[in-house]
Amino acid sequence: MRMHRIITAALLVLGASPAFAQDRNAPPHEQATEPHADKPITAIPLPAPAPDAAIGRLLGQLAGSFVSTPADGRPALLFRSATVSIDGFPGTNLVEITRADSPANPFRICFFHVYRRQGQPRLRVLELAGSPGLKDAIAGLWAAPDALPKIEAAALMPSLDLPLTIDAEGFRGGTTQPFPTNRDGAIEMTSSIAGDDRVIRIADA
Repeated sequence: MRMHRIITAALLVLGASPAFAQDRNAPPHEQATEPHADKPITAIPLPAPAPDAAIGRLLGQLAGSFVSTPADGRPALLFRSATVSIDGFPGTNLVEITRADSPANPFRICFFHVYRRQGQPRLRVLELAGSPGLKDAIAGLWAAPDALPKIEAAALMPSLDLPLTIDAEGFRGGTTQPFPTNRDGAIEMTSSIAGDDRVIRIADA
Protein backbone atom coordinates (compact mmCIF):
# COMPACT_ATOMS: atom_id res chain seq x y z
CA MET A 1 0.00 0.00 0.00
CA ARG A 2 1.48 3.33 -1.06
CA MET A 3 0.53 6.53 0.72
CA HIS A 4 1.23 10.07 -0.42
CA ARG A 5 1.39 13.21 1.70
CA ILE A 6 -1.77 15.28 1.31
CA ILE A 7 0.39 18.40 0.88
CA THR A 8 1.35 17.32 -2.65
CA ALA A 9 -0.52 19.39 -5.23
CA ALA A 10 -1.18 16.34 -7.40
CA LEU A 11 -0.93 12.77 -6.18
CA LEU A 12 1.78 10.94 -8.07
CA VAL A 13 0.92 7.45 -9.26
CA LEU A 14 4.08 5.51 -8.46
CA GLY A 15 2.73 2.07 -9.24
CA ALA A 16 -0.35 -0.10 -9.23
CA SER A 17 -0.64 -0.28 -5.47
CA PRO A 18 -2.49 2.35 -3.42
CA ALA A 19 -0.65 5.37 -2.07
CA PHE A 20 -0.84 7.81 0.98
CA ALA A 21 -0.23 11.73 0.92
CA GLN A 22 0.43 14.18 3.82
CA ASP A 23 -0.54 17.71 4.80
CA ARG A 24 2.21 19.05 7.07
CA ASN A 25 0.51 22.46 7.07
CA ALA A 26 -2.83 21.18 8.38
CA PRO A 27 -3.22 22.59 11.92
CA PRO A 28 -4.63 20.49 14.80
CA HIS A 29 -8.40 20.23 14.67
CA GLU A 30 -8.99 22.78 17.41
CA GLN A 31 -6.91 25.40 15.57
CA ALA A 32 -9.13 24.96 12.54
CA THR A 33 -12.19 26.07 14.48
CA GLU A 34 -11.02 28.37 17.29
CA PRO A 35 -9.25 31.74 17.08
CA HIS A 36 -6.17 31.66 19.31
CA ALA A 37 -5.07 35.27 19.12
CA ASP A 38 -6.72 36.23 22.43
CA LYS A 39 -5.85 33.07 24.33
CA PRO A 40 -3.06 33.00 26.91
CA ILE A 41 0.11 31.18 26.00
CA THR A 42 0.34 27.81 27.71
CA ALA A 43 3.26 25.43 27.99
CA ILE A 44 2.84 22.28 25.88
CA PRO A 45 4.82 19.18 26.89
CA LEU A 46 7.19 18.37 24.05
CA PRO A 47 8.00 14.83 22.95
CA ALA A 48 11.18 13.34 24.38
CA PRO A 49 14.14 13.94 22.04
CA ALA A 50 14.79 11.21 19.48
CA PRO A 51 17.84 9.04 20.23
CA ASP A 52 19.74 10.68 17.34
CA ALA A 53 19.29 12.97 14.32
CA ALA A 54 18.66 10.15 11.83
CA ILE A 55 15.85 8.71 13.94
CA GLY A 56 14.42 12.20 14.48
CA ARG A 57 14.31 12.75 10.71
CA LEU A 58 12.62 9.36 10.18
CA LEU A 59 9.97 10.18 12.80
CA GLY A 60 9.33 13.44 10.95
CA GLN A 61 8.89 11.57 7.67
CA LEU A 62 6.33 9.30 9.34
CA ALA A 63 4.44 12.20 10.95
CA GLY A 64 1.45 13.84 9.35
CA SER A 65 -1.62 12.84 7.35
CA PHE A 66 -1.36 10.51 4.36
CA VAL A 67 -3.96 9.15 1.93
CA SER A 68 -3.86 6.04 -0.24
CA THR A 69 -4.86 6.06 -3.90
CA PRO A 70 -6.26 2.57 -4.59
CA ALA A 71 -6.76 1.69 -8.23
CA ASP A 72 -9.14 -1.24 -7.74
CA GLY A 73 -12.27 0.44 -6.40
CA ARG A 74 -11.48 -0.17 -2.73
CA PRO A 75 -12.00 2.80 -0.36
CA ALA A 76 -8.98 5.03 0.23
CA LEU A 77 -7.24 4.74 3.59
CA LEU A 78 -5.90 7.51 5.83
CA PHE A 79 -2.63 6.98 7.73
CA ARG A 80 -2.19 9.67 10.39
CA SER A 81 0.71 9.97 12.80
CA ALA A 82 2.38 12.33 15.26
CA THR A 83 5.42 12.14 17.53
CA VAL A 84 4.33 11.75 21.16
CA SER A 85 5.91 11.61 24.60
CA ILE A 86 5.78 8.24 26.39
CA ASP A 87 8.00 7.57 29.40
CA GLY A 88 10.65 5.01 28.54
CA PHE A 89 10.02 5.18 24.79
CA PRO A 90 11.83 8.20 23.27
CA GLY A 91 11.38 8.24 19.52
CA THR A 92 7.73 7.16 19.27
CA ASN A 93 4.85 8.13 16.97
CA LEU A 94 1.16 7.54 17.61
CA VAL A 95 -0.34 5.97 14.47
CA GLU A 96 -3.96 5.53 13.44
CA ILE A 97 -5.39 4.13 10.22
CA THR A 98 -8.95 4.80 9.06
CA ARG A 99 -11.05 4.52 5.93
CA ALA A 100 -11.25 7.87 4.16
CA ASP A 101 -15.06 7.62 4.17
CA SER A 102 -15.06 7.15 7.97
CA PRO A 103 -12.14 9.27 9.24
CA ALA A 104 -13.37 9.49 12.84
CA ASN A 105 -13.42 5.70 13.32
CA PRO A 106 -9.88 4.27 13.18
CA PHE A 107 -9.72 0.51 12.71
CA ARG A 108 -6.10 0.40 13.85
CA ILE A 109 -4.31 2.42 16.54
CA CYS A 110 -0.73 1.58 17.50
CA PHE A 111 2.66 3.17 18.19
CA PHE A 112 5.78 3.14 16.00
CA HIS A 113 8.84 3.17 18.27
CA VAL A 114 12.20 3.71 16.53
CA TYR A 115 15.33 2.75 18.47
CA ARG A 116 18.78 1.27 17.93
CA ARG A 117 19.92 -2.27 18.72
CA GLN A 118 23.66 -2.81 18.44
CA GLY A 119 23.80 0.37 16.38
CA GLN A 120 21.16 -0.65 13.84
CA PRO A 121 17.92 1.36 13.68
CA ARG A 122 14.79 -0.70 14.21
CA LEU A 123 11.08 0.05 14.11
CA ARG A 124 9.05 -1.71 16.80
CA VAL A 125 5.26 -1.74 16.49
CA LEU A 126 3.64 -1.43 19.93
CA GLU A 127 -0.01 -2.37 20.46
CA LEU A 128 -2.26 -1.34 23.35
CA ALA A 129 -2.67 -4.56 25.33
CA GLY A 130 -6.03 -5.23 26.96
CA SER A 131 -7.10 -1.56 26.97
CA PRO A 132 -10.07 -1.15 24.59
CA GLY A 133 -11.25 1.96 26.46
CA LEU A 134 -7.84 3.59 26.05
CA LYS A 135 -7.97 3.09 22.28
CA ASP A 136 -11.26 4.98 22.17
CA ALA A 137 -9.81 7.73 24.39
CA ILE A 138 -6.80 8.41 22.17
CA ALA A 139 -8.56 8.18 18.79
CA GLY A 140 -7.92 11.43 16.92
CA LEU A 141 -5.11 12.61 19.21
CA TRP A 142 -2.59 12.39 16.37
CA ALA A 143 -3.92 15.92 15.65
CA ALA A 144 -3.39 17.05 19.27
CA PRO A 145 -0.53 14.91 20.60
CA ASP A 146 -0.02 17.10 23.68
CA ALA A 147 -3.43 15.87 24.90
CA LEU A 148 -2.33 12.22 24.93
CA PRO A 149 -3.01 10.74 28.39
CA LYS A 150 -0.17 9.14 30.33
CA ILE A 151 0.42 5.62 29.05
CA GLU A 152 2.32 3.09 31.14
CA ALA A 153 4.97 0.98 29.44
CA ALA A 154 3.20 -2.15 30.70
CA ALA A 155 0.17 -1.24 28.56
CA LEU A 156 2.23 -1.50 25.36
CA MET A 157 2.87 -4.91 23.81
CA PRO A 158 5.46 -5.35 21.01
CA SER A 159 3.96 -7.05 17.96
CA LEU A 160 6.57 -6.54 15.21
CA ASP A 161 10.23 -5.58 14.93
CA LEU A 162 11.60 -4.29 11.61
CA PRO A 163 15.35 -3.66 11.11
CA LEU A 164 15.74 -0.44 9.11
CA THR A 165 18.14 1.17 6.68
CA ILE A 166 18.18 4.99 6.86
CA ASP A 167 19.98 7.05 4.21
CA ALA A 168 19.72 10.41 2.44
CA GLU A 169 16.88 9.11 0.25
CA GLY A 170 14.66 7.89 3.08
CA PHE A 171 14.21 4.64 4.98
CA ARG A 172 13.23 1.02 4.34
CA GLY A 173 13.02 -2.19 6.30
CA GLY A 174 11.09 -5.35 7.01
CA THR A 175 10.65 -8.24 9.39
CA THR A 176 13.37 -10.87 9.23
CA GLN A 177 10.97 -13.71 10.07
CA PRO A 178 7.22 -14.30 10.44
CA PHE A 179 5.68 -13.12 13.72
CA PRO A 180 2.75 -14.83 15.50
CA THR A 181 -0.59 -13.03 15.05
CA ASN A 182 -4.33 -13.55 15.35
CA ARG A 183 -5.33 -10.71 13.04
CA ASP A 184 -8.02 -11.60 10.46
CA GLY A 185 -7.71 -15.30 11.22
CA ALA A 186 -4.01 -15.51 10.32
CA ILE A 187 -1.50 -17.36 12.50
CA GLU A 188 1.65 -15.43 11.50
CA MET A 189 2.58 -12.35 9.51
CA THR A 190 5.42 -10.42 7.89
CA SER A 191 5.63 -6.67 7.36
CA SER A 192 7.69 -4.15 5.43
CA ILE A 193 7.89 -0.36 5.34
CA ALA A 194 9.67 2.24 3.23
CA GLY A 195 9.35 5.98 2.81
CA ASP A 196 10.82 9.41 2.22
CA ASP A 197 9.63 13.02 2.50
CA ARG A 198 6.65 12.37 0.19
CA VAL A 199 5.57 8.74 0.32
CA ILE A 200 5.22 5.86 2.77
CA ARG A 201 4.83 2.26 1.56
CA ILE A 202 3.52 -0.36 3.98
CA ALA A 203 2.88 -4.04 3.27
CA ASP A 204 1.54 -6.63 5.73
CA ALA A 205 1.13 -10.25 4.69
